[in-house]
Amino acid sequence: MTASNPECNGKRVIVMIRLEDMNTEELLGVIRMKDAQIRELKGELAAWQQLVEELHQKLGIEDTHYTGSGD
Repeated sequence: MTASNPECNGKRVIVMIRLEDMNTEELLGVIRMKDAQIRELKGELAAWQQLVEELHQKLGIEDTHYTGSGD
C-alpha cells in the first residue's frame, strides 16, 4: 500500500507502509487489490490453458504426461 503518492521534483514517489501500521480500511484496500490481481492472473492462466489445448489439437497431441509438479 502506498501513502498519498507525494511528488518530489515533479516525479511520483511511492511510500511503503508496513501492514502493521495500516488501519482496517487500508488493509481491506490491499485485500481488494490482491483479489483483483488474482482474478486477472486466473483469467490469463485460463487463456494460456485454452491456447495449449488448441495447439495440442492442431498438432495432434492427444495427451501429455505433465503432472503439474515439474516432472
